Amino acid sequence: NNCEIIDAPDVVVDDESPLVAAKKGKDTSLWKAIESQKEIKSDISLSAGNTGAMLVISRLILDTIKGIQKPALAALWPNKKNMSVVLDLGANIECNHKNLLDFSCMGAALYKSLFDTEKPKIALLNVGLEENKGNDILKKTSSILKSSKTENFDFSGFIEGNQLMDGNIDVIVTDGFTGNIALKTAEGTANF
Repeated sequence: NNCEIIDAPDVVVDDESPLVAAKKGKDTSLWKAIESQKEIKSDISLSAGNTGAMLVISRLILDTIKGIQKPALAALWPNKKNMSVVLDLGANIECNHKNLLDFSCMGAALYKSLFDTEKPKIALLNVGLEENKGNDILKKTSSILKSSKTENFDFSGFIEGNQLMDGNIDVIVTDGFTGNIALKTAEGTANF
């Protein structure tokens, strides 16, 4: 009475490229899961499998929010006080300032929907806290966030990797390259 099993005779395996997985199409469980969201038969899709394939298939089936150029992979990141939202964790290796601004808005919205917070604290992951550190994209994003007057979040500046688990920042924004390295390093440290 509580669930419906939908037959999916084809499988996306972990080592398949996202494009190969997408070409398999509508007979995979991954495709059917994302399609069920589009058809409003489910609220979420969960996968412990091929993340790249999930992202590409989601992008093919689902629409992005108006004005958002790229979706981001976000996760809850444990910290000393509770949880932070960190994004992007690998979907977008190369990002411009517009992408990082979008991720800030999406991360704040996600955080507010999960936790009782009106204005989450946002920070950009960087190689230092000083305004002169980091690449041009981070500096430009920081400048725009600092000067913007948004009701949705408070911009706290930069955060370094060794501060990710302090719990002083609610949403940590980065590109997918840096975010994925941070994630895999944290996972490896925890396993060690």
